[in-house]
Amino acid sequence: MVVFDPKELNCEIYEVKYSKEAVEEQYRHLDDEVKCAMTTHRYGDIKRKYVIYRGENTSCGDIHYLNVEEYLKSLSQ
Repeated sequence: MVVFDPKELNCEIYEVKYSKEAVEEQYRHLDDEVKCAMTTHRYGDIKRKYVIYRGENTSCGDIHYLNVEEYLKSLSQ
């Protein structure tokens, strides 16, 4: 999923997973240089990279893991 900000000309990219476990395999597309270059070309700089899943909020390098329930609740704020 790509969330594009047309005013700032940048974006955030997401992987959505069903798992409760944070594993490297989940963000392989977010770390793919070719896919990121294509995304940057079309939507501007990538501000952040996220995996939305059922586990606890955590980070792995520049990949941020977000708990799906907390993420959805934050959208209403």
